Amino acid sequence: MNESKKKLIEANNTLESKVLEKTEHLNKAIQNLLAEIDKREEAEKELLKTKKEWQEIFEAIGHMTMILDKDHKIIAANRATLNQTGLTLENIVGQTCNTIFHNSDSTAPGCPFSEILKSGELEVTEAEVQSFGRTYIVSCTPICNEEGQLEKVIHISTDITARKKLQKELIQAHKMEAIGSLAGGIAHDFNNILSVVLGYTDMSLKRVEKDSPLEEDLQQVYIAGIRAKNLVKQILNFARKTDEKPAPVRVDLVVKEVIKFLRSTIPASVEIRENIFSSSLVLANPVKIHQLVMNLCTNASYAMNENGLLELSLRDVVMKKSNLPISSEMQPGLYQCFEISDNGCGIPAEILQSIFEPFFTTKGIQEGTGMGLATVQNIVKECNGHISVKSQVGHGTVFTILLPTTTQEDKKEDCKNDGELPSGRERILLIDDELTICKIVSRMLESQGYVVSFETNSEKAVKLFRADPNLFDLVITDMTMPKMPGDLVTCNLLAIRPDIPVIIATGYNKRITDNAAIDIGAKAFLPKPFEKATLIQMVRKVLDEYNPDKQLST
Repeated sequence: MNESKKKLIEANNTLESKVLEKTEHLNKAIQNLLAEIDKREEAEKELLKTKKEWQEIFEAIGHMTMILDKDHKIIAANRATLNQTGLTLENIVGQTCNTIFHNSDSTAPGCPFSEILKSGELEVTEAEVQSFGRTYIVSCTPICNEEGQLEKVIHISTDITARKKLQKELIQAHKMEAIGSLAGGIAHDFNNILSVVLGYTDMSLKRVEKDSPLEEDLQQVYIAGIRAKNLVKQILNFARKTDEKPAPVRVDLVVKEVIKFLRSTIPASVEIRENIFSSSLVLANPVKIHQLVMNLCTNASYAMNENGLLELSLRDVVMKKSNLPISSEMQPGLYQCFEISDNGCGIPAEILQSIFEPFFTTKGIQEGTGMGLATVQNIVKECNGHISVKSQVGHGTVFTILLPTTTQEDKKEDCKNDGELPSGRERILLIDDELTICKIVSRMLESQGYVVSFETNSEKAVKLFRADPNLFDLVITDMTMPKMPGDLVTCNLLAIRPDIPVIIATGYNKRITDNAAIDIGAKAFLPKPFEKATLIQMVRKVLDEYNPDKQLST
């Protein structure tokens, strides 16, 4: 019995030992399992954190970013995509990129996704998306599996519309710069020619019989020359800013002058109707006012396809504070209201707000620069005025311009008769590389009693002056000359004799203006072409102011 009990106890101990051993193994397994669960939970947390960070980065990308499957279908799209397309995520996911961008199931030409299928590498292209009215740089980056097979594509669209616009404006600016250089060269040569034409015509008019057919013919030549002179001003004004100061201008006279010009340039099928009821003065650059009217009339003629009614109206209006345009800085007072209307094609509402933007145009490449209305708006702003437009497609357009009137009087002097011009007996040295200009200017001066010596070689002129500095009372020199230009001539003359008065004349030179002429020591600046009265009055004024001890005028 004792033996059996003993065996039973031993068996029990063995069993307990094995249970303890198994329990210990089980506890270790449980601990390992719990540790594995903790690791998995940490991994899941890290995965969720990484996914959240990725999602935040994906959403924060400022460009339209999508993930596509190998069938072109969108499986993810970021916030920028939703904002720029105006669609919800539900509307986008499952659609193809062609449907979203081009409203088509067909693959667009040059699609970078299609190129990826061939190359398996990053593809980048520029795309015009007409449905958005935007231009994009589209890049497609392939995501492949371990076997190198395409699974997904990262599709990023960067909006470069503003950059393209700036590039276009830069190109246009370079073109305008080139036009400016060309215009300057044309202006110089053309003004020299006009100096001769106007000079000889002016001198001839003084010698012909009054009211004779020849006088009438010469008057027409003279008027045409003045128009050509103003045309050169317009060309220069278009090409680059001018420094001409505002002056009292009668817009009604400008409008009538433009109408005369238009009647000979636009087709007879365009009827021109004028309703001019104001002769008030406005403070403006007269050349720019002419340019403003011409631009608007030309645009109106184009809009009517050279067939319709062009109406120009001018009247005075009193603007009270209550009816001033909200967007302007205009003050209450008397304004001149100028309206140009046509019954042409009209301007679509969607582009009406853009017509005053520089380089914006609906015309073809060879038909316009997009600067016309931008220039008009700038001119109106310079006059402290306001411009507005109303248009209806198929019915026509009306431009309304309000310009503040001025009480300043036009101080232009009408002094055409030689008897009214001042005279003198001073000695003048004239320097110009154009012989014809030397001859006509000499005749103008000599007709008023002055003693003139001229020289077409600027270096020889300086040598002549150096030989006897006190021989001359005044020097008139051209600016643009070979070997030694007018500014250098002036410096040399002043180095020889500091008190010699010098007048610089030029057809056009971007280096010389009124202020620049004074800065280098000249006493006055005389733009070509000039009338005899302008020349004689300036000569007398300079001589009287800077040579008071030698006033020999009669």
